[in-house]
This record gives sequence, C-alpha cells and structure tokens, in this order.
Amino acid sequence: MVAPHAGELIQELILANTSKLPVNAIFNKIYPYPVASRINQQIVVKDKEESLTNSIKKLLRIAFKIFS
Repeated sequence: MVAPHAGELIQELILANTSKLPVNAIFNKIYPYPVASRINQQIVVKDKEESLTNSIKKLLRIAFKIFS
C-alpha cells in the first residue's frame, strides 16, 4: 500500500487478517478520535450497503427520519 498514512491504514487490516477476525470486527470498532484508519470502516459500510435490498434501504430511510 502506498498512500499518505499507509502504515496506519494497513496495520488494522493486517491485524484483522492474521487474527482471522470477521469483517464486523472492523465495522463495530469505535474510534475515539478522527484517524485515517476510519477509511477501512467506511469501506466495510459501503460493502454492507450494497448487500441491502431496496426494500430494506427504504425501511431504514423511514426509520431514520422517524428517530432523528
């Protein structure tokens, strides 16, 4: 990986891979302050969004409007 902050980005993925952690381990991680490795979490979120059906997306939008 060649990018700004590459060391910070890759270490989380290497740990997850060598520890055989599920993708949800990164998805559920709480970052106490802004860090570059949050990009890993955003990639997982996009992947999860793509797996949702249109009906589920619609229900989530409605629920978000009600509870926000």
